[in-house]
Amino acid sequence: MRFMKNIFKNNLGMTLMELIVTTSIIAIMSTLYIANYRTYNSSGELDRVAHELANDIRLMQNYALGLKQYDPGSGPIIPAGWGIRMGNRPSGGENLEYRLYADRDGYLKYQHSQDGNAFRELYKIIKFPSDIHVQEFDVDGNNDRYFYIIYSPPDPQINIKRAGNDGVNFLNNSTVYNEAVITLKKGDDGPTIDIIINRYGLIDIN
Repeated sequence: MRFMKNIFKNNLGMTLMELIVTTSIIAIMSTLYIANYRTYNSSGELDRVAHELANDIRLMQNYALGLKQYDPGSGPIIPAGWGIRMGNRPSGGENLEYRLYADRDGYLKYQHSQDGNAFRELYKIIKFPSDIHVQEFDVDGNNDRYFYIIYSPPDPQINIKRAGNDGVNFLNNSTVYNEAVITLKKGDDGPTIDIIINRYGLIDIN
């Protein structure tokens, strides 16, 4: 009889202290899980955008190698090269996008208003997701508002160019730059990721 009473007592359930401790452990584990999930989700999206940018850079290289035609509106031509132009200026949202373009005249730079006809060299504008932006550029240790990567057939030779605040005129045009680093960031306090391009056309993501 006493044995049955002991079993009954042991099966009454958890004490208040045990319930508080168990609930606290569950709350802590849930908080850690949510925090890790958000970090993973943020890093995953940033990684995806970085790889898409790297693929577009490679696409310009392939277009130059394949002598892809471009139609500026007056009939298809084979441009002197294909390139990408990026800016990190927040005003105007230029740090939220990049532009793929055809270098029609061999000047390498992206000329959005040429021969009185706007966007004659523009191929496509790629916009980042709303919470991802360009934080900075580094071209051999130089931080500028704009920079270009242009492939010129038939090699294709890669040209890394720095541009001034107008986004058009090149800085130190005759200088051969070895490496460009694009840093993307998610949000104001989120993670960052680097896309590294060297003058031989190799691309790495860190």
